Amino acid sequence: MSTSCLNWKKQLKILFLSFIILTSIGFSSTTVLSPDESLSATFGLKAGQPTWQLHFKEELYIDTSRLGPELSLHALGALETVVQKKHIVRETVKTVWGKFSQYDNHYTDFVWTLKETDGAKRVIEINARLYDSGIGIRYRFPADGGWGDTIVLTGDQTEFRFAGDYTGFSYRPERDPLGPQPLSKFSHCQLPLTVKCDSNAYLAILETAVFNEAPLSLKRLTNSDTAFTANLAKSTITSGATTSWRTVLVGNTPGELLVSPAVYCLNPPCKIEDTSWIQPGLAFWDWRAWGAKTDDGFTYGLDMASWKRFIIRCEI
Repeated sequence: MSTSCLNWKKQLKILFLSFIILTSIGFSSTTVLSPDESLSATFGLKAGQPTWQLHFKEELYIDTSRLGPELSLHALGALETVVQKKHIVRETVKTVWGKFSQYDNHYTDFVWTLKETDGAKRVIEINARLYDSGIGIRYRFPADGGWGDTIVLTGDQTEFRFAGDYTGFSYRPERDPLGPQPLSKFSHCQLPLTVKCDSNAYLAILETAVFNEAPLSLKRLTNSDTAFTANLAKSTITSGATTSWRTVLVGNTPGELLVSPAVYCLNPPCKIEDTSWIQPGLAFWDWRAWGAKTDDGFTYGLDMASWKRFIIRCEI
């Protein structure tokens, strides 16, 4: 059987399963595939609220989850689809420094424009980019979408309803990472959250291109042991702006998460024209070294002697 026939059957199976699941509970849905079709996201409206699902190699890992921002004054009302657009993008992105000299920025771009059915009839766009190794989702508030000059975000309604009680590992700034432990043991966690779904599937929840708003964290929903919602401190953005990308990396192994191009490519290009002076090297954080004693009897502190010693060590 030809590869094209197999791909066609795989795509048909995903679409059929999505149709059965979503139509049975009142959805109108669209399935978007990554370039190699290993990753698929299904977007739909349930009672006027946007939702999404995520499949990796035909397995469901994030079940039907809500999408949308949380606003300070008037919450978004019921929404209806205005237009949906999707197309494939492929370009080479050169890096300033990092694991690779360049990335293959290859993704399916999906823009879903929605409008309130009543009230102010504000317009919002949900933009998703599907890589073979991950997905980014962000919100845009069009300048002509009825938002006024500024939008005050008081939270975020983006959900991650995992399909099982998988094993999670969470970042904790000045302490050892939290985990490994079942997702049901987490009440709140900082990003990234890395998740082992099974022996051949790993996910990582993180955020990219954070410029105009407070960083996200996750908190568990009260009505589910394995569902989380993004948590956002009060932030003000201007009309026409976009939020950061709510990002999910996927891979067969933890190592595949580290080499995904999605995180680098979802961030905007470097604005510095001449980057020849930027060179990778070693770095120290002096705060972490306070009080540390070395074999030659030196004790690190917040002083010039310690900083000079850092510089010498970096030059070695």
